[in-house]
Amino acid sequence: MRYLRIGVVLLFIAALALYVLTLINELKRDHTPPVINSVSDVVELSVKDDESKLLEGLTASDDVDGDLTDNIILSNLSHFTEKGVCKANYVVFDKAHNSAFYTRTVRYTDYTSPRFEIDQPLSYRLGSNVRFADSVRAVDSIDGDITQSIKIASANISNFSEGVYPVRLEVTNRFGDKATADIMVVVSAREYQQTLALKDYIVYIKKDSEFDPFKEITGTTAVDGDGNKAQLKDIQINGSVDTSTPGCYSLVYSYKKKEVFGSSEVFLTIVVEGD
Repeated sequence: MRYLRIGVVLLFIAALALYVLTLINELKRDHTPPVINSVSDVVELSVKDDESKLLEGLTASDDVDGDLTDNIILSNLSHFTEKGVCKANYVVFDKAHNSAFYTRTVRYTDYTSPRFEIDQPLSYRLGSNVRFADSVRAVDSIDGDITQSIKIASANISNFSEGVYPVRLEVTNRFGDKATADIMVVVSAREYQQTLALKDYIVYIKKDSEFDPFKEITGTTAVDGDGNKAQLKDIQINGSVDTSTPGCYSLVYSYKKKEVFGSSEVFLTIVVEGD
């Protein structure tokens, strides 16, 4: 029994010593977090700038570890608070794992919303698989290619019924900026033969800018019965574009004399962008 009491006492003393040692180490531990400073609470960048530019103008220091500027981490970029403007959140840790946080505004001075690209007419043979998404891309001025983020917001296409079908596309970049475009998909009983080519099949223009739809034509291959090639004067354009009003417009190019040059139609989507 005596040895048992001695063992209990020794165990108590060891536990007490361990507690005291832990308490002393805790009191000695660095509890003061580092500090992040910035030369400005607003940083202006170009969309072409490397992401490392987001760290410029920041410094970090700690009362124990000294200069921690090289340890600053960009933790995340928020969704846009307005077009081209977001919040950048930073964090830095000292050797004792104390952390400091900092938030400042980032303004991309030359930012433009995501845009769609269409490299060929969206015309398909009756009964064929309508895979117009294969011809449509989306590009963002910051994120680059975001084609995989394209969604079909609305469409009601029947590949077993001839017609021109409106389709609304949308795409959103990582900053939450969503772009939409209304395009036309053609389903025809005749095998499509492209005899009229455009530079692109969707174009973006600024509000109040000049727009000449005939300048979008790159060439024609249609010929009449005598082998004469169709000219610009043989082409008609139906539809209208109001460049003073932002929005999505559609024009259709065709030949005036369909019995001579064929009934081929080509659709062009025009997106008028606001300020």
